[in-house]
Order: sequence, then C-alpha cells, then structure tokens
Amino acid sequence: MSYTVEVAKGRVYVLAAHAVENAKLMFASGLGGQGSLIGRNLMDHPALYVWGTAPTPVGPFRGPLSTAGIEELRGGTFRSRHAAFRFDVGNDGWRATTGAPDTTVKGAVMTERLYGSKLRAQLADRLGRQVRFSVAVEQLPNVGNGVSVDPRYRDAFDNPRPVISYSVGEYTLKGMAEASRVYQQILRWARIDDHTNCDGGPYFPSVESSRGIPSAAGHGSASVPKGHAKLNGNARRRRSRRHESGR
Repeated sequence: MSYTVEVAKGRVYVLAAHAVENAKLMFASGLGGQGSLIGRNLMDHPALYVWGTAPTPVGPFRGPLSTAGIEELRGGTFRSRHAAFRFDVGNDGWRATTGAPDTTVKGAVMTERLYGSKLRAQLADRLGRQVRFSVAVEQLPNVGNGVSVDPRYRDAFDNPRPVISYSVGEYTLKGMAEASRVYQQILRWARIDDHTNCDGGPYFPSVESSRGIPSAAGHGSASVPKGHAKLNGNARRRRSRRHESGR
C-alpha cells in the first residue's frame, strides 16, 4: 500500500483521540516510562443488554434512539456493596441486539414464507412490540487495566498497535448481578416476555462471566498526564492514497 508521510509541528498539542489512541500517541512520542500512569486505569461502563416483547405496541423506531432512562440507581448506600448502574430505555426495538428490523423482516419472509397482507400484519405486530433496555454499570479505576505498546505489534503503516489489558472487577460484577435482578423484576411488572439471548446476534460481542454477560460500551477513559509535557519528536501522520482518492 502506497502512502505519504507528512510532518506537523506546533508548540502546543491537544490530544483528542480517545483513551486508547491518546495513550498510543504519547508512547510513540517517547513519553511514559517505568512507573508512568499514561494509559493506566482504563475504564468503560460495562453494559447489559435486555430485550423482550411487550403485550401491546410501544411505538419503537420513531424519534431518537433513546426516549427515557432510569436514573435512581446511580447512587445510594448500596454502592458500598456493589456498583451503581442506570437503565437506558431504547426506542430502536431490537436493532442494537439482533439487527431488527432487517432481521425481523428476513425471518418473516425467508423462514416463515410470509408475504402480502399477512407479512404486513406480522411485522406491524412484532416490530411494534419490541422493547430494549441497556444497563450501563459503574467501573472503578484499576491500574492493571490500561493501554500500552509493544514493538512486536505494528499496523500496515508500521505504527505501533495499542495493546489492551482489561478486566471487570468483583465490584462491577456484583453490580451487574443486581442490575440483572432489577431488569427481570421490571419485565415481570410490565408483562414483557424476555427474549434476551446473548448468542442471538453479532452486534454486541459479549464476554461471559459468572454473573451476567457484559458488553463493552466503547466509551473509554484512561489516565493522561495533566499540565505541560514535551513531545519528543514530531507528530507524524501517514495517509493512504487509496483512502484519499475515495476508493
């Protein structure tokens, strides 16, 4: 792959490239070293995804992706025992979890062989009753979770790839267990049939644990030094000509 190398120079650099790429850029500039906290304390908010079918239409797929949330469980004395969490009430049916409405249409047509008025009636009923919750769970900082680089791992431009060390601690796992208990109670109260199946689609790859199936939300944060730091060397940007030409 052909590319050009360009050099950008400045007196002040503002890094706004996400927790992972910020740390990688700092390491590539010679910052860090033994005892450095650059890239350490990598955190996300592990998430549980819940989906089911309501007894009556709830009007998904109209308006914003989320229309409400349950915020009362973000704080309280319980945080001495387990992590806090919040519910996001989705307005996108099962899109985030199974790929609906596309997969719902495909199943009705290809598997059930429905068409015409029967297909329209079936889709109106099924899609209109799809419910989705996502539950974001608090994660505490852990210096063992972080971003680093290793000269053995390079990308196609010979830049270092980020090496991620990440785990979910007991405090967060206990919060996930409590969040699971709460969401199951909500489904019972609302008479929503639970269809949660973490093997049901590839849209949110999950990692199994003893207390639930967390997914990474991708909203990461990590430590970076505050104040002034001298970047050793120039910031380099390599651009693929193939990408620039739009092909």
